Amino acid sequence: QLSNAGKSIADIASERGLAESTIRTHLARGIGEGQVDIFRHMGQRQIDEIKAVLEKHAGDLSEIRQTYPDQYDYGSLKMVSAYLDLKERLGM
Repeated sequence: QLSNAGKSIADIASERGLAESTIRTHLARGIGEGQVDIFRHMGQRQIDEIKAVLEKHAGDLSEIRQTYPDQYDYGSLKMVSAYLDLKERLGM
């Protein structure tokens, strides 16, 4: 996996010929499965900020995108959501 090899989202997108948002969505799947470390792609501050927004809007990604159209992309929201779900499943 390119993420585990230390490649950035931009590098992976360029190498695969895909949009960065698509890569974030793919990473979210890996994060949820415990195969990708979210901290390779986001800092704690960004995770905490998105976590607060997810909680405020009960995890409704469409509502979040409508409320903050230029601030959060679906891929980043999905990455943090997957991370939080994984933590909950693992009892962390």
